Amino acid sequence: MEYSNFNFLFENNNKYYVYNSLSNSTFKLTKDLYDELSNFKKGQIITNNEDFPEEILNQLKKTKVIVNSDKLEKLKLKQNFDKNRFSNEKVYLTIAPTLECNFRCFYCFEKGHLLNYSMSDEVENEICNYLKKINGIKELEICWFGGEPLLSKDRMISLTKKIKKLEINFNSTLITNGYLLDEDFIQDITYLNINKIQITIDGLEKTHNKRRPHFQNKKSFHVIINNLIKLVDLLNTNKIKIIISIRVNLDKTNIDEYKQLYIYLNSKIKYQFLEICPGWVTHVADRKIKPYCMKKKDIYEFIKKHKKFKEILNTTYPSNTLSDCFARTYWSIVIAPNGDCYKCWEDLGNEDSKLGNIKDYDLLNSEIQLKYLYDTFPFDNNDCKKCNILPICSNCPKDFLESNGKNKCSMYKGRIQEYLKQYISSL
Repeated sequence: MEYSNFNFLFENNNKYYVYNSLSNSTFKLTKDLYDELSNFKKGQIITNNEDFPEEILNQLKKTKVIVNSDKLEKLKLKQNFDKNRFSNEKVYLTIAPTLECNFRCFYCFEKGHLLNYSMSDEVENEICNYLKKINGIKELEICWFGGEPLLSKDRMISLTKKIKKLEINFNSTLITNGYLLDEDFIQDITYLNINKIQITIDGLEKTHNKRRPHFQNKKSFHVIINNLIKLVDLLNTNKIKIIISIRVNLDKTNIDEYKQLYIYLNSKIKYQFLEICPGWVTHVADRKIKPYCMKKKDIYEFIKKHKKFKEILNTTYPSNTLSDCFARTYWSIVIAPNGDCYKCWEDLGNEDSKLGNIKDYDLLNSEIQLKYLYDTFPFDNNDCKKCNILPICSNCPKDFLESNGKNKCSMYKGRIQEYLKQYISSL
């Protein structure tokens, strides 16, 4: 057995812990055990089991603080990563039934409102043909994207009807600005197999209306809030479980309003399955906005400043596994209204990033497809392979490509113990 390279020892308020990124678990220690583990070097062979009581030894093994071999653990990690990347059992399709949008958000990477076209029956049929090519689909995840997908609600319903005829088990997520989330659409939620709705609200009324204005009615904030109240009333009445996720895009201009907005939304929207989470604006296509973007140190300072606000700190604990963005998976694609296909949401509409069209036979053998699959694979990157937060890394494949794999590390890189201290202090 050996002492894992993925261990992080730390002290917080005179209490002692070890965190392991392989198991993504934090284990509280006695001072004596902390001191004993502190004497081990990464990868040190442990031959004398009598150094630990059986109960402690079992816990150290369970949390992977002590492993048979770090090399073996990394191979297992790579195997699981590969299995997910090339599996045809679970497929993600992001479908934009239209690129038109009724908002004019200043940071949007799309210019869909300039493209006056929506999806055709022919593209619908080609999407179904694409799914027929994939043998053994056990689970299909559809994400309705845009533009604003609710501007093309009839197309969403029409395509859903055709997919249901394929007898594929599927669920869908709706990403919407919330302006058209009216009573008519609410009645269609169950038919569309929607289990999650993500809505972006970027601050309290004045801030949100400035950042996310409707193209005619600049004041979008209260329309969205009223729609949400009606939605949760319907869900509560009919005992329908759908996650309502409110994303708050945070940059340096609105970051100090997050706490106030969080409290406001929870007071207005009474729903068991409500999620409110920050979306860090770390890069945008418009260089004029670049000075407002968040860097890793800005995110950390924000978390540190709000260390007494439990709801914010709950977002700082790492996710359970190595982030496997669907852009790295073989079958998963983003489909534009005209059938053009991409790997990443942010590539949508960019001719240089197009894989091809949904009707193309050779779609998944394009150069861009192969770059996303192989050039963003962390196990082929020398720096990533040596990194002790590799199992919880959430690097973006698009960022990885654009930077050639350099300087695009997770926010936990070099600060994992500090984030864990803030999280533990909130418990």
